Amino acid sequence: KFERERTGGGASAKLPWYSEAVRYWKEVPATVDGVLGGLGFVSGVDAQGSLAFLSRIFGTRDRKGRRALDCGAGVGRVTREVLSHVCEDVDLVDPCDHFLQQARQNLVSACDAGLKARYFAQGLEEFEFDDHSYDIIWIQWVIGHLTDEDLAAFLARCRSALREGGVVFVKDNTTSAEGGVAFTVDREDSSVTRSDKYIRELFASSGYELVDSREQDNLPEGLFPVFMYAFAPCKTA
Repeated sequence: KFERERTGGGASAKLPWYSEAVRYWKEVPATVDGVLGGLGFVSGVDAQGSLAFLSRIFGTRDRKGRRALDCGAGVGRVTREVLSHVCEDVDLVDPCDHFLQQARQNLVSACDAGLKARYFAQGLEEFEFDDHSYDIIWIQWVIGHLTDEDLAAFLARCRSALREGGVVFVKDNTTSAEGGVAFTVDREDSSVTRSDKYIRELFASSGYELVDSREQDNLPEGLFPVFMYAFAPCKTA
């Protein structure tokens, strides 16, 4: 597990991992280019791929009553460009308040058009939500900030929070796993990039089954491969 490499395995040592990540992101401008690490130009392609993948499972015609959780919501990019097209209600959670303040501005038009949005300035490792609350839980470019242990705990809470037929969507960078390397650690922003196999194993061990997966195409060369996953709770979990 990568937390042993990062912290030596002590529970109290995990705290700097999260505080360092928040410190990093609090210095990032509250813009699409900022939250995408200077790659704001990929936002359109990314959103198109996400909406197409999401629509394969949920469709886009009837969003009435459908509710989503946008994890690591940042400035509301995914909510505006993806989730608002398939959901009537979206809860946005992010530890950086300046991102969420900008998200409120970015979602004015969507809210005027009927979107109901709520904002929670919290990290996923501490976020609590009501049972049977969400049809969609969208987690993009954020699971790398959670240790394996905290990710498993979060996924357990997600399982309880999903409504009947609900799905957890994950979109994230992956490593190639060449030479048996299951992850790489970025100490600048306190994040880890896991291999495709590692991600699948973590979700399987947390009581989920894979519904669908697809690689995001049309991204610039030189980036980590980006994969989209749809996971549903195992019926026996």
